[in-house]
Amino acid sequence: MDDSLALAGDFELWARFYQHTDLYGVAIPLGAYRLHGDQKTTRHFADYMQEADRILQTYSGQQRPDHPLKT
Repeated sequence: MDDSLALAGDFELWARFYQHTDLYGVAIPLGAYRLHGDQKTTRHFADYMQEADRILQTYSGQQRPDHPLKT
């Protein structure tokens, strides 16, 4: 794990998984999380997206497509 990441450590973990195998989605929820105003990713969403972009560039050489939640 890259301990320099303050917000997107879980995203980086999934990028590492993808380096070893294809990832698949399922049609039913397997877990959930709640959103609240005091979350780091809520308060610092633009910073999270920048970290995610750097991770994608590191692991795939590409930036993510525009996301509807992008600020």
